[in-house]
Amino acid sequence: MLPEVQDWSNENKLDPFLEEKTFSLSEIEELSHARKPASPKAEKKALPLNPERLRHMESPAPFVEEKKETRCWNIETRSTKRKPIMKEDETPLKMASSSSQANKRMESFPSDQVSDWKHVLYNLLVESHNNPEKKNLLQPCSMVYNGRRRDGFSVNSTLHPKKKLAELYAYHVRKANLCELDPESNLVIDLYKYYLRSAYQLMTKYFQKVGSWVYLYEDVPLFVPNSSLAESKERLRLLETRQRKKMKKEHLL
Repeated sequence: MLPEVQDWSNENKLDPFLEEKTFSLSEIEELSHARKPASPKAEKKALPLNPERLRHMESPAPFVEEKKETRCWNIETRSTKRKPIMKEDETPLKMASSSSQANKRMESFPSDQVSDWKHVLYNLLVESHNNPEKKNLLQPCSMVYNGRRRDGFSVNSTLHPKKKLAELYAYHVRKANLCELDPESNLVIDLYKYYLRSAYQLMTKYFQKVGSWVYLYEDVPLFVPNSSLAESKERLRLLETRQRKKMKKEHLL
């Protein structure tokens, strides 16, 4: 007796429940109304489908390219730069505005009388006072430090101060013109470093350094707005180093 052969003709047919069906909008609405919610809470939330929304769902969503946020680094404004960390007894420095005072043009030391680094710094501050609209290498400033308002000056870090301070010190104090030398030479590079270190040492010798480019006066200020050249000469004559002032104070105690 031969075994029974199964009929595989209908095997490739899909189950009627699995076949794809298309419904009209009216049939979808009837099915949505006929569906019973599982709980009373769900019954309150069940709402009839909007035909416009269904029509929108049937059409494919347009492709929208995602835009990536980019940040620009602005050297002048430095909007993305971190804010400086300050101590509790410090406040941000304020540039001494010459326009707010009864401004008068000040006289600087003549070139033949510039024999000290303090004279060079004073002339740079006078230039800033006489031309406040320009970008100057040095400019007067004021800030509260250790609970006391202190005056001083700040160095403009955007004007390549390391290079300019070394050149000014070499020209006025050592009578050497670094601008005429080959900047690629190793000897000239070492000279720049040497003169810059000498300029830093003299600045910290007379003034208190705060941060990277701020120097505060002790008792006698280097620069006073609207003062005469004679008054400035007398003031610079009385200017003492910080170490000498410390020794005097210890001697009095």
